Amino acid sequence: MVRLVDVARKAGVSISTASYVVTGSRPVADETRRRVLAAIEETGYTPDAVARALRSARSQTVALVVPDIRNPFFTALIDGVEAEARANGQSLLMVNTGEDPVREVAALRELRAQRVDGFIIGLTRQTPPDLVKNLKDSKKPFVLVDRAGPAGVDQVTVLNDVAAKVMVDHLVEIGHRRIGIVAGTRGISTAEDRLAGYQAGLEVAGIPYDDRLVIAGGSRRELARLAVTEALGKPDRPSALVVTNNDMTLGTVEAIRMLGLDIPSDIAVVSLDDPPWAGVLASPLTAVSQPSVAMGREAMRLLLRRVKHPDAPPKWVRLRAEFVHRQSCGCGPDISVPLGPRSISTPGEVYAMGSPGS
Repeated sequence: MVRLVDVARKAGVSISTASYVVTGSRPVADETRRRVLAAIEETGYTPDAVARALRSARSQTVALVVPDIRNPFFTALIDGVEAEARANGQSLLMVNTGEDPVREVAALRELRAQRVDGFIIGLTRQTPPDLVKNLKDSKKPFVLVDRAGPAGVDQVTVLNDVAAKVMVDHLVEIGHRRIGIVAGTRGISTAEDRLAGYQAGLEVAGIPYDDRLVIAGGSRRELARLAVTEALGKPDRPSALVVTNNDMTLGTVEAIRMLGLDIPSDIAVVSLDDPPWAGVLASPLTAVSQPSVAMGREAMRLLLRRVKHPDAPPKWVRLRAEFVHRQSCGCGPDISVPLGPRSISTPGEVYAMGSPGS
């Protein structure tokens, strides 16, 4: 049987250093961790998880709860969480709630009973108001990801208002004035932030906000298809649409095709997010790509920090998305558009809850 001492000898480190990598109990230099992980892979070492949990009062297992595993955004986010968990010697349990708040509550209750060390949670569209409070009261470490929760908890989101404003800015730059938005379900933080960014973009451009240009897409493909079909059937239809999630973007494209309209000659379309099929449209989709994998990794890092330091001040990490310029906005393939800092995908803001700007 392969022992930890064999791993340490193979990696050229002390037994205690190898143990730190396996348990995640202390920080280890990246190069050292890579050598130890490579030695584990080569020797086939398998730590005794039960004994380790009894010694440390930790299971080295964390849970990821996502609202919709079919959504490519969450699929990529899962990749990020899993990669960071593996790099830190953590096992990962995953639950898909299917945007069902009842399943969400039941899943968290069951996971708490399984002695997981903490949770990464993507809230559903109708998460009960007291769910986050109950989690805080339970003292179990957790991090929210994508959809923001109340102040005072660790969370990782995107600068959604900035992302939506960038799309409006670009449409204004190329001459559009009647810009509509296919908006998500009201009350969801991502939908509210993107609507706010849309409004901010109009305001900067000196374009009056018009409720008639806000198309209620309900955050779903089918609802967006119906709402866009109705909106574009009117004589005063918009010349461009900002669509605020990938599911609604698909519904929007379907509606435009059903009406016999062309993208972008009849109507320009830009999307938040950047779906896998964006590049195969007749006019490839101009989009804002969210840093899904980076969000997953950052959420895992925050959770491990919270497990090790239960009393650390909560952090809210907001990452910057990337503007991906293609042709559905109406720009030809030979047109160069100066994007400046909007094209840079870098961390946006990191701050403790309660500090200025939160």
